[in-house]
Amino acid sequence: MKFITLCFLIFYGHLAYSQDNKIVVIVHPKDTYHFNSIKKIREAWLLKTKIGKNLYALPVNKYLKSPEATIFYEVVLKMTTSQVSEYFFYLQYSDAILPPVELPSDEAVISYINSNPHALGYINLSSLNSDNTEKMKVICIIEKDKITFY
Repeated sequence: MKFITLCFLIFYGHLAYSQDNKIVVIVHPKDTYHFNSIKKIREAWLLKTKIGKNLYALPVNKYLKSPEATIFYEVVLKMTTSQVSEYFFYLQYSDAILPPVELPSDEAVISYINSNPHALGYINLSSLNSDNTEKMKVICIIEKDKITFY
């Protein structure tokens, strides 16, 4: 049923309105952590909480100036680009934690997520298609004023 709903959203979204302002938060297809709230996504992506036994998420970033990054930061993290950079700069030097992997495209994010079981990232909704839906699990779709969890 979720797959049918997701397919409907993908095709309806193409017909009804622009998807430029919509992102999809994704994880590895076999991920078992219950990302059922924005707070859980935020805490996992900012490495404030573990997503398994002694395991932190591997946050994946699209390039910092991308529209998707701006939406993710504003809606999920409640931070600006500079605040995110400063946050991970502090973590990197105080706890020896590396900043999120930064990738240039949605295809690169999908590939990284598919190759790393604990990765957590986001892509533009328009990048979802029948060729890549098995490579990731969709947690939610985020618009400026609406969040839909799956």
